[in-house]
Amino acid sequence: MREYSRKDLVLFIVILTLILVLPLMTGSSYILILALLSYLFGVLVAIYDLFYVRTGYLNLGYTYIIASCGFAAAIAINRSTDMLWPLLAVSLAIALSLPMLIPALRLRGPFYSVSTLLFPFALPPIARLFPDVFGGDAGLYVKPVFEDFRVLYYSAISLGASVVALLMFIASTRLGIYFLMIRDDETLAESSGVRILRIKILLFLISVLMTVSVMFFYIQASGVVSVELSDPVPILIYTLMASAVYRPGSSLYSLISGIALWWLDGLMRAYIYDLRLIIASTLLLSVYLVKGVGIGVRAKIY
Repeated sequence: MREYSRKDLVLFIVILTLILVLPLMTGSSYILILALLSYLFGVLVAIYDLFYVRTGYLNLGYTYIIASCGFAAAIAINRSTDMLWPLLAVSLAIALSLPMLIPALRLRGPFYSVSTLLFPFALPPIARLFPDVFGGDAGLYVKPVFEDFRVLYYSAISLGASVVALLMFIASTRLGIYFLMIRDDETLAESSGVRILRIKILLFLISVLMTVSVMFFYIQASGVVSVELSDPVPILIYTLMASAVYRPGSSLYSLISGIALWWLDGLMRAYIYDLRLIIASTLLLSVYLVKGVGIGVRAKIY
């Protein structure tokens, strides 16, 4: 299965080139931070698109994993030595995200999606109960690891590019085909020899490892991590929308859509804050309606 064409790869290279030369076009640290955050958000969307949309496990609690990985990285950086914090960050991220794996092992379809939606709402009360660990509602200040912002910028771009390239590679392997088989019919896929349980565990581990690596740079750029990251509205709305804009399971185009939607949300926060959720929800509904109509038309043609 050839998942990506040469044109797709050229598009990916063009996007990376634009982001890499951006520091040469502007000396504004503020603009560069915004560009970096939007890029990393796009990478998070791409991770979700492959592991949760392509497989059909629509995880409505993905923001819980994002926030957990962010807190894990912040706690590790603030409380551990330079040599041990990466290992501690990964261990904490897996431990904090592990409850999300439990419903995935037993539930499927809408039952799984509804059960995962509960997790993001559980994190704020936990943060208030343990303010010394999570910083309460205000969040945690993140100790800077990079002395030079340009080193942080280019390191984050490289990490994001590596993650997206790995996602594209996975999509073109047998594992990517298994994801599609599971989405179409999990029971049939299992009867065809696909080891569903192993794939679910592998999916969880890889997605958490990727997410914690991205969130390390995200919180370094933002300087703080808080429970706001776990809020499913509107982050989850943009994530679902970005995954559906082109072709679900196509990480490259989800990356592009995620970047664009991040900037759109920023503009709405600045100028029409009170209407942004209404507009975001309307856009999400419109995208899915267009997709539904398009699928129906193609079905009639064929």
